Amino acid sequence: CGWCSTPTQAGCQIVSSSKCSPADFFVPKSEVLEYSEFPIDETNQISLENINIQLRVNEPLSFNVSIKAAQDFPLDVYVLMDLSASFRTDLTTVQALAPQLPLTLRNVSSDFLIGFGTYVDKPTLPFTSNSQLNGYECSLPDCDTPFAYHHIVALTNSSDLFSSSVHDAIVSTNIDNPEGTLEAMLQAVVCDDIIGWRDNSRKILLVMTDDTMHTAGDGALAGITKPSDGLCHTEYDPILNRTVYTAALSQDYPSIGNISGLLDGFSLSLSEDSANLREVLQEAYSNVVSTAQLTFVLPDYISVKIKANCPPNSTYLPEKHKCSSIGSGTADFSISFTLNSCPEKFQNGKTETITVNVPGFDSFDVEIGGHCACECENAAVPSSPLCSNNGALSCGLCECNSGWSGPSCNCSTSAVCPLGPNNQECSGESRGQCVCGQCVCKQPTNRVPGVVTPRIEGDACECSNYECDDDSGFVCSGHGTCTCSNGTYACQCDISPVSGFYYSGDYCQCSYDNCIDIDLDSSTSVLCNGRGDCDPCQGSCECDADFIGQYCSLYTGNQLSCTANEECVKCFAKASKNDNTSCSDLSCLGYFTLSASQYTIPDTIDGSASDCSISTVECKYTYYVALSAVNSSMIIYQVEPEECLPIPIWAIAIIIVISILLTGALIVIVIKLIFVYKDHREYKNFLSEISRSKGSAQENPTYLKPIIETVNPAYGVARPT
Repeated sequence: CGWCSTPTQAGCQIVSSSKCSPADFFVPKSEVLEYSEFPIDETNQISLENINIQLRVNEPLSFNVSIKAAQDFPLDVYVLMDLSASFRTDLTTVQALAPQLPLTLRNVSSDFLIGFGTYVDKPTLPFTSNSQLNGYECSLPDCDTPFAYHHIVALTNSSDLFSSSVHDAIVSTNIDNPEGTLEAMLQAVVCDDIIGWRDNSRKILLVMTDDTMHTAGDGALAGITKPSDGLCHTEYDPILNRTVYTAALSQDYPSIGNISGLLDGFSLSLSEDSANLREVLQEAYSNVVSTAQLTFVLPDYISVKIKANCPPNSTYLPEKHKCSSIGSGTADFSISFTLNSCPEKFQNGKTETITVNVPGFDSFDVEIGGHCACECENAAVPSSPLCSNNGALSCGLCECNSGWSGPSCNCSTSAVCPLGPNNQECSGESRGQCVCGQCVCKQPTNRVPGVVTPRIEGDACECSNYECDDDSGFVCSGHGTCTCSNGTYACQCDISPVSGFYYSGDYCQCSYDNCIDIDLDSSTSVLCNGRGDCDPCQGSCECDADFIGQYCSLYTGNQLSCTANEECVKCFAKASKNDNTSCSDLSCLGYFTLSASQYTIPDTIDGSASDCSISTVECKYTYYVALSAVNSSMIIYQVEPEECLPIPIWAIAIIIVISILLTGALIVIVIKLIFVYKDHREYKNFLSEISRSKGSAQENPTYLKPIIETVNPAYGVARPT
């Protein structure tokens, strides 16, 4: 669609059906305003430098960009070394390998720069001790005072300066195992002017450490709670002749998320083994040039879709927008941006710049604007005669000055419109609009069952012809007109074409139609044949005495009673259940069967006497007695299928007797088992008492053995002579 700014036609219109003048018809489209493209060569690895696009909401715009790794491209390498005491043995190895690192870099790029920095940890308790800070606690022959981060050599092509700086490095000490790695990494990345990072170069940050790192929140152990602001905080120390980090005692450690968001455009390599330093550096460089990945940050009102055509033997990871292992091939990306909604900045003519980083290659900018305002807004006519000189004509519509309103600004805002029952002007925005002191009601566009032309009306748009409450789904049950007065609704019922009487009830839901026998040859409508009262809401007749039937048409004369022939009822009850049963040998005139699926009296039998039943020991027989609709003097009987017990009564008696016997036997068995259990338990107790007795099981514990040997005291003594 587009916007027509012709005053008499102003508004959004479909392009294909619009009759607006082409000069006044504005159809915004997503388009490219500016495009800076460069050929890929040894100095340029990305085909796009910047692009300026203008987007219409929900209309995507696509463009292409190609990426290819140059063989000899500027390379920046910054070596960040952990100088805690545990790294002492590795330091000796690194110092021996330091002169070889520039040679390794020269093999991959003739235009390389290399820099050097060191770190330990925050110089405060509990990360370092006071004695360490004062130089009193160091068992090493040469030990430096603890520090957070020192920048020693800016990016340079002097191999000798780099090698000598590494050779002069000495270790320091701290208390805990984790180091301030993230803090030093942050400064090495964001301090562009200090480090000397070049804009158009491949960047490698080589971190050498042998331990874990502190993360955000650890600073609270030293009372440092202010979060890291992610900015460069360094200054030159003339005494140390190096640049030092100055916010170690005022800001907490950064988080890994803080660091990862700043590493776009960098290749990060962590080395824990100093012996293979050259291999680590070569691998880091290989990772930089072998992966083409697009990284960016989008506001929530812009979305993007990316497709890639990676070189042969390369793998595309769509969730990371990355072609891996591109080698010397070219990775082609198709990028599609979509504006989801118009932010305020776009409505004010401002733009959003998205920087797309390709780590190790370079970056390009995408400047995005939005079609969030019409061009005709810039050509507004103030005090236009078409706006009664009380407003500006903008894009064919009047923008009224303060104190005026209306399509042509001819209404004073001091004019007040009436309030509806809900105390809202014109009963609220959904029902009407105040124009020049009068309510203009909004008419519904949807269909309403039972109303030909639904409309909202009333001085305050407080009424309608379709809001009479009704559960039937039709206004006034489809039998009346919905009326309203001061917001109070009522149904005005119509006359029934069948009965000639008005429909009744709050919602015209009651009718006299069911109380009139339309089959009677009569030119007048008589309710219940004049022999009863009609309840229109129930739709039935309440007949006078001695009259029955739907329309009270049958005279009973007290003839109906439960006096059927018992044998006929039983026979027809069996016949209702079994079609093979015949009752022809009985004189059962006027008897009929009800099928097994029909347990209500047929419509041909009006006003029957119900619940007539005959019961035997095993079965129940139910029948209905009524006057015949054909011959009102003939009594007829209709019989339901018999309802009998599922088994004979004698079988039930046998089952009960057997059940009683089995129950008695079961009770005897249970009692016997209880006695056996109790006897067994008492016997076990008896055995236990015997085992605890001191005497033998065959001896009386009070029995004493008899003396079996007697010694004569006088035996063997000489007698006197």
